[in-house]
Amino acid sequence: MIRENIAFPEQYLGEEDLPGEEWLPVVYQDEVSDKYFVSNYGGVKGPRGMRLKWVVRSKKSSIHYPSVTILQPGRDVRQKADVHVLVANTFLTLTEDTLPEPLRGFNLNEEAIRFVRSLLSVDHIDDNPRNPNVDNLRYTSARQNNYMNKIQEFADK
Repeated sequence: MIRENIAFPEQYLGEEDLPGEEWLPVVYQDEVSDKYFVSNYGGVKGPRGMRLKWVVRSKKSSIHYPSVTILQPGRDVRQKADVHVLVANTFLTLTEDTLPEPLRGFNLNEEAIRFVRSLLSVDHIDDNPRNPNVDNLRYTSARQNNYMNKIQEFADK
């Protein structure tokens, strides 16, 4: 199913920061950007300090994740990046204490933790793909994330 003109009316595009909104440099593909900033609420500011409007990554998908077009850090390549992934990579740091339970206690070095993060999916706790608030995100395995999506799809029928 292809939908045209997908809008995200819940996105805040005002110039003022929201109460409690915190901004950090975007972490994208393990690189920190000095041009883009992401907030704990899912806002993304571009090089001019203006909030970027969310767009749909793929109109062919039935689940519409908000995404923004950014320049990859260190490269002149534009790429659509899912907002929830930017928020998770920036605010949800993986450490020995926050790794999934089966991986704790192995004293993984930073390179191993980066590899583990590349294998994990970012899950929306409330199953709303339009809610990229950091409090609504967590790292899970692809299998767990898929299982949760199947439960939701079954409940909607």
